[in-house]
Formats: sequence, structure tokens, C-alpha cells
Amino acid sequence: SYSVSTSMWTSGERYRVVSRAKDTCNYYPNYQVSFSTKYFIFDNVPPVSGISKPSDGTGYGSLSTLTGTADDSNSGTWPAGVNGASGVKISIQIDPTLKPPGKFWDGGSSTNSWSSDTELWLNATTYDSVSKTWTVDFPISAWISAHEYRIKVKSIDKVPTQANEETFFETGRSSNTFSIDVLAPQSVVLKPLDGASYN
Repeated sequence: SYSVSTSMWTSGERYRVVSRAKDTCNYYPNYQVSFSTKYFIFDNVPPVSGISKPSDGTGYGSLSTLTGTADDSNSGTWPAGVNGASGVKISIQIDPTLKPPGKFWDGGSSTNSWSSDTELWLNATTYDSVSKTWTVDFPISAWISAHEYRIKVKSIDKVPTQANEETFFETGRSSNTFSIDVLAPQSVVLKPLDGASYN
């Protein structure tokens, strides 16, 4: 067998490995005639994700579709690519700035779905490998009005063993804080009084 250090490989490059065997004859050794050839791509750089909606610092009256991007092109000329919708993970926390902070969404569709004390990473609903965009269909019945939320996203590439996973979260790109208010405001007329006369 023969092994080499991964330090000699460049991420996002395509390589060809050719092996040729030789026997141990002292005179006129025999060489393998048909070479064994394999091609592979080396990728040790994680993809980069972003959140388009909800945007950071924004309030929403209704929010049923979450959107964003996930792209592995920073890995080099021949990136492994994002591993589909299952390679895009989101987590959402309610009241993230309170002390103690709120819990995480468990994927349910009711207001009781904010049940996890530990961060849960749930798959995106769709991922388009051409536009590099993802979507999550979120049940509006799960939002609790007049609360703040934080959404984070990370992506994982297609490397079959030890896939590269995004671990850095940047506010305004892959970590956004937003609020939900689904209740309409109320207003009353103080003056004039109903049915009164004025001069």
C-alpha cells in the first residue's frame, strides 16, 4: 500500500491516480500492462450559506417561507457541491437575547413547538443546485406574536466521508434576528364623542 499526506492536495482540484505493479524478479521483472486509473476531486473547504428572508433586524406580520443561499464554489474549480436540501440546515430560537434565552423550534406546527433546550438543526425544504438557493416552508401557526427570533443556517458538502460542514456564523449573513407580530393594532377615537354636538 501507499499513502500520501492531504497537505499535497489543493481543494477543488481534480486528480488522476495511476498505479502500475512490478514483480520481484531479479532479472527482467514483469510490469503490469494495463494500468489501474482512478479520478477523484479533493475538497476540504466547507460551503458558505446565507439568509435572504428573514433579513436581520426586520419585523414581519406574516412569514411562511424562509429563503437563502448555499454555495460551495469557494472550495475551488471542482467543488464537491452542497449535499441537496439535506445539506442545508437551519435552527430557529425564540427570544434569543433574554436571560435565560428561549428554546429552539422542534419542527412542529403549533406554538408549543419551541420545546428544545438544545439547538436543533433541521433540513431545508428545497435546494436548487443551479441557483444555489434554499427554501424552508415554515408553518405560520407556530409563530408566537410579539416575540424575537434568531435563525441560523449552515451547509454541508457532498464529500462522502468526513463531509465539510460550515461552523462559522456571521450576523447579517448566516445568523439573523427578527421579530413576528401577527396581531393588528387597535385604535379608538377619544374626541369627538359619539353623538355629541360641538361649536
